[in-house]
Amino acid sequence: MTSLEVPALHQAKQVIQTLLDSGYGKNRIRLILNRSPKRLDITPGELEKMLGVPIFCMIPNDYPELYETYAEGRMLARGSELSKQIAKLAIKLANLEEEKGVKKRFALFG
Repeated sequence: MTSLEVPALHQAKQVIQTLLDSGYGKNRIRLILNRSPKRLDITPGELEKMLGVPIFCMIPNDYPELYETYAEGRMLARGSELSKQIAKLAIKLANLEEEKGVKKRFALFG
């Protein structure tokens, strides 16, 4: 997991290279870009080329929402974009398929 700050990217590249040099397969590395802005100064393709592995997931930056959530002592709202992206990441990490257009409803008998 890294962010777009130069020191963080440099460290991520070093960690990735160390893993690859020690025989860790490239297909086993999952690069997660945290706090990504809506508009990137660099394209995802350029970033992948620079780091040597594909981007697995990009988590958007929503500092104001997180700040309010922490300050009020509550959980992140389910409907927020950040919450949705975190849920998608969890589904991807668990290697599950995402259910689209299906609302879960409580049913007592089936």
